[in-house]
Amino acid sequence: MTKKTFTTWLMATSVAAAAMTPSGSVFASPDLAKGSEAMFSDWGQTDPSLREAIKQASELGLINGDPSGTFRPLDTLTRQELAVLLARSLHIDPVNAKYSSFRDVPVIAWAHPYIEAVKAAGVMQGDGKNFRPGDRVTREELATALLKSVRPDKTAVSEASVAFADRAQVSTWAEQAVQDALTLGMMELRDGHFAPKQAVQRQEAAASLVHAFHPGEQAAVLDWTDGHHISIDGETYLIGESLKGLLRIENSAILKSAKIRFAAEGGTLNRIDFLEIVQSGENPAAGEAEFSRNIVLDAQGDRIEGSVVISGDFVSVKHLTVAGDFEISQALHHDFYGYDVSVLGNTVINGGDTHTVVFDNAKLQTVDINKKDVRVDTAGTTTVKEFQIYSSTTLIGEAGSIIERVTLKDGAGKVDISASIDSLIVSSSASITLGTGSRIHRIEVTDQAAQLKIQPGANVADITLPANVDISAIVSNYEQVRSQIGNVNGTKPASPAVQPTPAAPQIPAPTPSTPQDPTPDPDTSAPQDPTPDPDTTTPQDPTPDPDTTTPQDPTPDPDTTTPQDPTPNPDTTTPQDPTPDPDTTTPQDPTPDPDTSTPQDPSPDPDTSTPQDPTPDPDTTTPQDPTPDPDTTTPQDPTPDPDTSTPQDPTPDPDTTTPQDPSPDPDTSTPQDPTPDPGTLNQAPYIVNKVEDQNARLEEGDVTIDLSGIFADDDGDKLNISAVSEDRGVAEVRMSDDGSQLIITPVSVGSVTIVLTAADPTGSEIKDEFMVSVAPAYAKTPFFSEVDWGSDSNQYFEIYNPTNSAISLDRIFIEWGDTGRMSLSDAEAGDSGVTDLPAGQPITISDELSGDLEKPQLQYRFDIGFEYTEPIVVKLIVNDVVVDSIIFQPNVSAFRQSGTLAGSDSYDPAQWSEQNYDSNLEDLGKYTNK
Repeated sequence: MTKKTFTTWLMATSVAAAAMTPSGSVFASPDLAKGSEAMFSDWGQTDPSLREAIKQASELGLINGDPSGTFRPLDTLTRQELAVLLARSLHIDPVNAKYSSFRDVPVIAWAHPYIEAVKAAGVMQGDGKNFRPGDRVTREELATALLKSVRPDKTAVSEASVAFADRAQVSTWAEQAVQDALTLGMMELRDGHFAPKQAVQRQEAAASLVHAFHPGEQAAVLDWTDGHHISIDGETYLIGESLKGLLRIENSAILKSAKIRFAAEGGTLNRIDFLEIVQSGENPAAGEAEFSRNIVLDAQGDRIEGSVVISGDFVSVKHLTVAGDFEISQALHHDFYGYDVSVLGNTVINGGDTHTVVFDNAKLQTVDINKKDVRVDTAGTTTVKEFQIYSSTTLIGEAGSIIERVTLKDGAGKVDISASIDSLIVSSSASITLGTGSRIHRIEVTDQAAQLKIQPGANVADITLPANVDISAIVSNYEQVRSQIGNVNGTKPASPAVQPTPAAPQIPAPTPSTPQDPTPDPDTSAPQDPTPDPDTTTPQDPTPDPDTTTPQDPTPDPDTTTPQDPTPNPDTTTPQDPTPDPDTTTPQDPTPDPDTSTPQDPSPDPDTSTPQDPTPDPDTTTPQDPTPDPDTTTPQDPTPDPDTSTPQDPTPDPDTTTPQDPSPDPDTSTPQDPTPDPGTLNQAPYIVNKVEDQNARLEEGDVTIDLSGIFADDDGDKLNISAVSEDRGVAEVRMSDDGSQLIITPVSVGSVTIVLTAADPTGSEIKDEFMVSVAPAYAKTPFFSEVDWGSDSNQYFEIYNPTNSAISLDRIFIEWGDTGRMSLSDAEAGDSGVTDLPAGQPITISDELSGDLEKPQLQYRFDIGFEYTEPIVVKLIVNDVVVDSIIFQPNVSAFRQSGTLAGSDSYDPAQWSEQNYDSNLEDLGKYTNK
């Protein structure tokens, strides 16, 4: 097919055909197509990398929301829905035939006119009598239908081969179509796999239709360049001056088989509107520098007017300006390095991993990070207008790079940031860690479920929170890092209160000389001078007025000396306010005013006793120096009678000493002790055995993890264990009924982090994380599981179905020799009543003239015994596809190896064991793949 013919086919979708379809279908009336995200209420379920294509498909009228506003992007596509889509895309008029071409498509069926239309166009065919309208479409079937639509002459696109891991699973009839669909960008690989037997999701179908049928020039394939000429799809062009740096011979290796859209005039290529790199470099060997084996595109400063997609792995791009968008696709699984790359459109990161995607000395606008667990590094003088993060990500901004804004969107799970950022917007329930050295000018949190942890050495100038949300509810380690935060909601956080010295209450009762510290704290020594000025002793006249002498007697009764000593015991003055207000220090004056002596009342009012906390402020405990100056003992007999030490007795006279006892009774200090007995503290749970990363596979059942022995709690508390999947689109989790096991259900191909949380009754908790990698389902097809050929017509076939769905007999055929062919639906079921090949079970079929098996499930007149005496090839065909091929030999019984999941299109003797024909047929009908 020439390029002109190909483009004519592609232009067929410039107008989508209107059609009447059921109101419940997503592919319903075109009147619903508005081309707006808002029309789909389930837009959040769509793959971010496919959203632009889905919007285009909607704008073209190819797909639509249903009346409830949903698109159901994750639902699988049926054959009748594909028929409608292809008819619209190709602008083929529906055919209102009087009779249906297929017995399973009634004339009154909503899709009947479209099925007849695509059949007449040769785009979709049934398997003879049936179309199977409700069957789901596989990826290889979609590829075949697309290529039949755009290349009706069936010419191959290119000899170039796109490598993928499961190539062997592609059916023979679909091999060229799959290769061409990948080469033309109609379909994409997922983690290096094509998954040919996997059902197509609606969102995938929408994207493929846009890539295949969008009006305009489709990407061609670049064959080679020698720096002067370039070959594209077999056509040779001169290279214009503006592109000689990009298309120089040194870039020939990385440009080979690239997808390209371009403009040429007079045989000279002078403009590139799209370029997709598909070649890959290698992983560096041990000891080699990162990126050292990347395949390199050095554009020498040239400019691409459209977009660039990187679909190879281990790729470096240098000195390139991109006027459109720049995408690192899912095909890049490891490293990307961009140096001096300037992108005027958006940059989209859909690939990479925990190894690095680096932009060095680059100029970027908006950068969308969709790939989960990727690490993105901005180095050198790189500038970025905004990062929009939709997944768990590590973002590194090296010194010299400038990041103006980072926005965390829905899907951003665990995000680690080590960068200087002007503005960080948290609009999701992300868990963010700001690494050491991070400098954030402003953080705006709009989702109160977000969690922020600030590492030592990171600084935040201002944090804005939602209304009525406390900073400690967002910043998990706020008390430790409050000094690293400037303002919260525009106000500088209050300084933390001074905490009492934990050990103070546990000091043993001092000796009698303890209170007489000759070197008191300068701040408190004035009222406690042990050698008072004569002028200040006057109030302590030994013959005072009776009303006032009691508190001032210089030789007081031992029982009352403590509250009235003109040289007060520091221990007894200290309790009168651990952080005394200057106004309250008056009572400690050695010549107290009678009005201010009230606080020293030996029987204080309970309301005023509060300041007498036996846990003094550390600043006021200094006077309790255990080595006092002897001079300070003068007011208290230099040779004190032991009886006079009563004020320091741990069991003082309750009337006078209790409120001022510097050595409180241990029993009474307990409720005031800021350092409780460690034995009473709750012990948080902890991890004993981390859960290892898990592997799962679609259609292979759940993965179960025994939770015993993972967590422990030294208090013996019963732990509540819960689990969360960070991406339920990849795997879902649930607990067993008794809570002893975690059950993981794989949903789609990919990787996901599972977070296990163990919490005790007080709310203390510990988390454990592990990865679950979900692989594509094994390609499963029916196959011959046993064959037996005895004398004459004693031929028996056992066919096993390993899939999860029953298969109608009219879709299964057996071919033998050169001309033999029969449908299982043509066989006689007899008493068995068999109508289909059941899921996970075998059926048996024999020649109707055989006599060794009394009651076969199916019988058919093969006539093999009378026509053949040598081994023959027998094929099993399902849905017009050869799914198994065997060598059928006279007088031999052959048994398939257990555990087989699919047949082989060529006979593989390694899968079989053989023996001489056994007329007892003991194993026939009993095969299992377990």
